[in-house]
Amino acid sequence: MTYELQINMSTYILGFLVIFVMPIVITVGAEYGINKAITIKVIIFSLIVSTASFIAMLMQFSSSKVILNPINLEINSLLYSEVVDFKDIETIVYVEDLLPPEQNLAIRKNGIGLFGYKAGTYALKDKSRAFVQMTTAPYIFITLKDEQKSYIITSNKEVYLEILDLTKLSEKL
Repeated sequence: MTYELQINMSTYILGFLVIFVMPIVITVGAEYGINKAITIKVIIFSLIVSTASFIAMLMQFSSSKVILNPINLEINSLLYSEVVDFKDIETIVYVEDLLPPEQNLAIRKNGIGLFGYKAGTYALKDKSRAFVQMTTAPYIFITLKDEQKSYIITSNKEVYLEILDLTKLSEKL
């Protein structure tokens, strides 16, 4: 079963402002500050780079999903993906509202951190690391048996219960 990540409209709007509008304003403003004129080449360059960046952001958002298979959980997006075998899962916790303080994100190691959307590898406050694909609560926090790595995904109660069922089935195999 495939579950799409739900992204708020405010995330799209803030992403548009930061990824599309701000680089154009900064580039054109810098050129005007240096040359006291604005050339068409700089405007076209700014539009091309900003448009490409905004399209990449939209593709990242739209490709973010969680896929549940009989033996594993796939966390997919355009730039970051992970596969977790159910037999390797130690704990699964459903977090309704806020993550516990020790599980809050501390530092982005390799990933994307936009307003209301995070994906990639992050360090947590407790010094462990987690692969993250999240927007807003509720979350599913998964820890593995053998590794220091954990997983945080935005989801709902239905996905949580399905993962619980699939991990129990996986233990019987």
